[in-house]
Amino acid sequence: MRRVEQRYGIPYAALWALRYRPPKDVGVSIYTKLQAAHADVCERQMRKFKDELDRTKAKSWLGKALVSAAVAVAGEED
Repeated sequence: MRRVEQRYGIPYAALWALRYRPPKDVGVSIYTKLQAAHADVCERQMRKFKDELDRTKAKSWLGKALVSAAVAVAGEED
């Protein structure tokens, strides 16, 4: 929670209260910061995933074949 406070500017007390108490209400400023933090983490994880996918493809023909098969099963574009 301290790291989230430093990185995204969400007060530690607000994070603690959301974690350990049922919220009565959430302020708009905290909600928008939480939303932005969530979007940032999702984007960062997607970049890491795509980088790992590219490294797996580059290692061997088998990696490329397996990644292509997984993408085809998932129905996403390569």
